[in-house]
Amino acid sequence: MQVRRQERLTQAFVMTRSDVGSLHSTFEKHVGNVRLEAKCADQLERTFVSLDEFDRFDNPEQRAIRQLTFHARESEFRVTASLAFDNDETRNVFISIEGDESQAIPLNDALDGQISAMRPWYAMIARTDWTWILLGALAAFILGALVVGSIISVPSNQMSPADRQGQSRGTLFGIAIGIAPWLLGFALNRLRSRLFPMATFAIGHGEKRHKNAEILRTVVVIAFAVSLLASVAAAFLMRA
Repeated sequence: MQVRRQERLTQAFVMTRSDVGSLHSTFEKHVGNVRLEAKCADQLERTFVSLDEFDRFDNPEQRAIRQLTFHARESEFRVTASLAFDNDETRNVFISIEGDESQAIPLNDALDGQISAMRPWYAMIARTDWTWILLGALAAFILGALVVGSIISVPSNQMSPADRQGQSRGTLFGIAIGIAPWLLGFALNRLRSRLFPMATFAIGHGEKRHKNAEILRTVVVIAFAVSLLASVAAAFLMRA
């Protein structure tokens, strides 16, 4: 029986040299001939026909890997497979398997496990879209304001000139508040992409870059946690 899988996944990942070796071994075991293709920051695509050749590429920052694809083909064409990892914000892992069921099923199971194992501790943060969170908070605020406004509203025929002027200023303020989540969300998402990227190729020089980024991520998370606890403690003490 012939089976086929073609699927794009959205998953944050950290790929190390060990992961490359494990995936290469999985393709060799279940399929056969394997080659790797890397799209790099210098806009060049590099092909590696063996792990030894891949190891000679040190992944410097100016030629950093942006996408890495594994291609495997069984000599008698009973199974073909590919697995691509890139740094897109969504649908950044592509898996394709086609061939005989007896070979495709164990390959599929092995790849699923290895892909999941590459998920970093900050995976949830990496997928957070701050624009939608801020818009949700704004919607809740507006709903609350409408409820309060309906209770304490003054009929238009009883408004003084000062009330009408205040209402106009309130309209302008509302427009500014409506724009703010988009601008702030854009800025926070840019910061999130740099500190908590969806794709990290911790290979060669990339391993040092990843370690340096981990220190910065840890500092940011700790600072946020301390700030949050301080705010909660301050609120508690003010009520006491």
